[in-house]
Amino acid sequence: MQNYKKIEENIPVNSEITCESLHITGNICEDSITETNQLRVDGETQEGSTQYTRYAMINKHKGTLRCHEATIETLSEGEVHGTKVNIKSCAGGSVYAQDVYIETLTEPVTIVASHSITIGSLQSSHSTLKISYKDVPIINSKIDLIQEDLETLKSDLLEAEKHNVAQLPNINQQIEKLNTEYQEILNSYKIAKITINGIVAKDNEIIFTLNDGNEIKYM
Repeated sequence: MQNYKKIEENIPVNSEITCESLHITGNICEDSITETNQLRVDGETQEGSTQYTRYAMINKHKGTLRCHEATIETLSEGEVHGTKVNIKSCAGGSVYAQDVYIETLTEPVTIVASHSITIGSLQSSHSTLKISYKDVPIINSKIDLIQEDLETLKSDLLEAEKHNVAQLPNINQQIEKLNTEYQEILNSYKIAKITINGIVAKDNEIIFTLNDGNEIKYM
């Protein structure tokens, strides 16, 4: 991440900031909102704060982050929604993403992913690790967009059949691509995986949710 708009102080309580890129050397205080394409926080995002960004690098996270990719040094009671989330130390909180990697998990946490969960060291008890695309908001939003695009393409297809048959191959190709993407999401549980390296602490819950809603649980 480069070309940050730098802020050399905290983002105050109840602030709202929108910009292309943001580098905060202090903290994002409670009840504040930031909207960026790239975000770097050297301090912490405090409880009650919300960050909307595509790419995030955060030292300590206690707020609510919605992003595409995130690299977090310490997750501490915060909430993360994203596609790819990498966390060095997890000391509480929750993550909802396509792919999640945690180096060390030390306190109870809830992790829900549609494709993979990888943990280097699971030292905590009473954590929940779950594979379920239906419980990942970013994946459900993606499904909604696919369905909307398919409806539009079906209308375009009917129009092309009447007035511009040369467009039919291109439209059918787009429909096929979206249908394939949709089916891959629906069947993601078949290839999803949870990987835990080393010794696993007791009393953790590992869940795989099938497409019909049934669950396979490992305690």
